[in-house]
Amino acid sequence: KIDFVLMKNNKSIIFQFCTYDEIDSVKKAIAKWVNKRHILSTNSSIINFQHKLDDGYSFILAKKQNTLIGILGYIPTHLYDLSLKNELQYATVSWFVDLDLNLPGLGMLLFRNLLSKKKAKFCFALSISERAFLMHEALGYKIGWMQQVYLANHSIKKFKLLQNIPSIKKLVSISNYRLKLLDLENFDELTKDFIAPKDIVPTKSAVYFKNRFLMHPIYQYKVYGIFRKRDLQSLIATRLVKANGAKAMRLVDFVGDLESLYSIAPDLQELLIIENAEYMDLYHSGLNPTALKSGGFLSRSQTSNTVVPNYFEPFEASNVDLNFAYRFRKSEDKKKVLLFKADGDQDRPN
Repeated sequence: KIDFVLMKNNKSIIFQFCTYDEIDSVKKAIAKWVNKRHILSTNSSIINFQHKLDDGYSFILAKKQNTLIGILGYIPTHLYDLSLKNELQYATVSWFVDLDLNLPGLGMLLFRNLLSKKKAKFCFALSISERAFLMHEALGYKIGWMQQVYLANHSIKKFKLLQNIPSIKKLVSISNYRLKLLDLENFDELTKDFIAPKDIVPTKSAVYFKNRFLMHPIYQYKVYGIFRKRDLQSLIATRLVKANGAKAMRLVDFVGDLESLYSIAPDLQELLIIENAEYMDLYHSGLNPTALKSGGFLSRSQTSNTVVPNYFEPFEASNVDLNFAYRFRKSEDKKKVLLFKADGDQDRPN
């Protein structure tokens, strides 16, 4: 195998985790290898928010003769809730090598070292390149494509962001689920009795949602609770985006009772009217498409001429298909996998 040959012929390559003292070298390498304006090379608040742990930064580094030649980042779920540390789960992100050195197989070696040194019970990646797709498959990952569903604002007559959408009707709620905005002042009190499902990965919690979204250093997320009477059933995270003089809402994460999500579309459509947003979209893998459709969500297929934009920094009036890959350390693990856009680093500033 090419990575074995690389290891045999380059015994001076060492792999180690990033210390606090080395993060400036990581930022400089990203600027040199990728883009000098890459946010991980220019914005300390983001790199700290996504990668700063209590013993260093969540990057594994490849070095040769004490020179940095490769980087692979990972984001553990316990970064946003220490109670999740008992069961290591993480997303792999920011996979870069110095291409000028012409060391084929270095990227795979980085990956193999991370997997062997950080034995996660569950790990995953979103929006990976075609070449990386094959690498993940070779390492036993399940790979596939996320689905994008959306809701449109029925009160808007002329859309500036959405294109070629079917006729939109007003949804009428027939369930007893209701949305409530949660902010920092009421969050702990309203979520104190919330228990997230234990049979779904990646594992999340109310604390995770608070720290991942309400404490974000740049983006202004809103977290809503889905209640049935007075009982909190689920949490969703949303973010407003703007382009062409119009707004859209991204539903980027969810945790809780799936039935509540399938039933809340009418309330979400009302939220679009309140926010004067054209649409709300949701990228996912693992939700029930029939239940989503029955609840009022529309599906944007890969073959459809409907355009539900994904890129807003800068804006692109085009569809984007996001892939995924995930892996359980034990093949007999039967937990349900639910992936959303904010898992990993897909919903971060660019």
